[in-house]
Amino acid sequence: MIDERKARDGESKHIDADLVLVGIGMLPNAELASEAGLAVTNGIVVDEDTRTSDPAIFAIGDCTNQRHPYVSQRIRLESVPNAIEQAKIAASVMMGLPLPKRTVPWFWSEQYGLKLQMVGLSCGYERCILRRYEGTQDFVAFYRKKEAEGPAL
Repeated sequence: MIDERKARDGESKHIDADLVLVGIGMLPNAELASEAGLAVTNGIVVDEDTRTSDPAIFAIGDCTNQRHPYVSQRIRLESVPNAIEQAKIAASVMMGLPLPKRTVPWFWSEQYGLKLQMVGLSCGYERCILRRYEGTQDFVAFYRKKEAEGPAL
């Protein structure tokens, strides 16, 4: 539960914060893929060309778990831009065409009249720098790892 700028863990612990952001996710629907004998681990496992463990079957979208070049690990990217990019990759592979260039992941969500936009992935960063714009609800959050810039939210 969230009260103003305090989060409560459902028990008795309260956490004071400058900003509370709640992300509620869904589980991937991969039952059919599993029944078909495809590899499923936190989604339908696909390679960089969107092929499943059966090279004749492709999968795209929120239900897939793909190794992403920007984080060098398997992740599920639950976003429209990622699903469109995966569809272009799958179509190119099926047609024997050159693969489109991978783009930096980006996301957006509109919640209760607020628009949240993010460029990049926030995995593995050591700190977050929050910049607020006085008199508005606008802010920018920069994720940093040592001296390298990370994604912006």
